[in-house]
Amino acid sequence: MGIAIRKAGKVIATLAGATAEELADHIRNGYPQYAEDLPSLSAEEYPDDALPPVDPPPPLSPAELSVIEAKEQLDLAAKKMFLVAFNHENRIRTLESKPTITREQFKAALVNL
Repeated sequence: MGIAIRKAGKVIATLAGATAEELADHIRNGYPQYAEDLPSLSAEEYPDDALPPVDPPPPLSPAELSVIEAKEQLDLAAKKMFLVAFNHENRIRTLESKPTITREQFKAALVNL
């Protein structure tokens, strides 16, 4: 048997051979926009070969898209800052006649700050 989860009459997720809890985990991980609605969703069992098709999730709003774009820009900036600081550290170490360090060593040192 499989399970289909519906919200307002639309099938938002299906999973063949799954329990309701496994499907809830699938929604939390794959469709976070529905996670807060889990208590109000309905689950129906179907034979695995007769599961209804999944309706596409709703499109993201312009505000949600701008948040995603801002996060991507921050991630890119953080990577660039890491590389600049890493190169700077190795230049200083070279001037001090110390051996250079690897990216992994530098990353570990930052985590332990």
